[in-house]
Amino acid sequence: MVSVIIPIYNVERYLKQCLRSVLNQTYKDMEIILVNDASPDGSLTICKQFAERDSRITIIDKKVNEGVDMARFSGLDAAKGEYIYFIDPDDWLARRDIIELMVNKADETGVDYVLMNYQKVIGRHALIKTNGMMHKSGIMGNNELVDEHYLGCFGWPTLSPNMWDKLFRKSFLISTGIKPTGLNYSQDTSFNLLLLPKTNSIYGLDICGYNYRYGGRTSGNNPKWLKAQKDLYQLRISESKKNNYPQGAPHAKLQLLAVMEAVTEMTAAFNPGEATDYLIKELGDPFWDEVLQPEKYPDMFQTPFMQALSARDVDRMIELSLPAAKRHRRMARIKKIANAILSRI
Repeated sequence: MVSVIIPIYNVERYLKQCLRSVLNQTYKDMEIILVNDASPDGSLTICKQFAERDSRITIIDKKVNEGVDMARFSGLDAAKGEYIYFIDPDDWLARRDIIELMVNKADETGVDYVLMNYQKVIGRHALIKTNGMMHKSGIMGNNELVDEHYLGCFGWPTLSPNMWDKLFRKSFLISTGIKPTGLNYSQDTSFNLLLLPKTNSIYGLDICGYNYRYGGRTSGNNPKWLKAQKDLYQLRISESKKNNYPQGAPHAKLQLLAVMEAVTEMTAAFNPGEATDYLIKELGDPFWDEVLQPEKYPDMFQTPFMQALSARDVDRMIELSLPAAKRHRRMARIKKIANAILSRI
């Protein structure tokens, strides 16, 4: 049996499409665990309507919002299936047989999880779509995973860092002892960071089975995202030490510097009046004292922006970010128009 776990919060606009794509799968031996994370919209009503029509659905109704990470693990604790599949409630499965295909391959190979391809889509009919991250087809063992893909867990992944494109063997997840990290963002990335060194083998399925709704619900700058990236950086440093993987630490640092450049661009694009004060306050955090060390990592601070960042010259940082900020505003307008048009089709 497959336990399908869906964490739900403020997704009444998209939830029905997600649920139908799961319930219409050719593989029928499933339990569908809907974890309502104290959603204030009509999502719980939709859950109850679907549960009345299909006995495979179970609802966990949380009274306090704890975030997607805790919601997923609440579902995992309740799961009875041999396999675990997580799906995000604003996305949907692209093939009716994808769960069956993944189960068959997991049974055949005995791997810890099966990984499928996905596509980024705009609009509920996926009229605009691009391929997501691709992967090698076939079995990949622990040595190959660590040698070729573990560094990507510390920044710029070379293997998909998502949770929703994988069918996990439940016994494997339990054996790893993995727990929620408490991050508000990048939960999938942290999950895979913790999981990959403990993975014995996976199977890459060269089939696109998932529609990832791209650019639908969030745009602009979100200060909470930077906080999560700082927490993720600290987790990465901790894991590099724990797993005796020293090359992970500078990679994590370089990734965080790139995040700060992106945050500066997004702040200049969408909150220009607040950009200077926001960045001055942020860079006053003692956290950055350890990160901004050009004398220790000179190769990381060669570009004009990184030199300005290391000097905490906020005015120069904003000046250098203005061309990218214009591009971000233009792309946000295009996405907004495209979503508005496609939502009516």
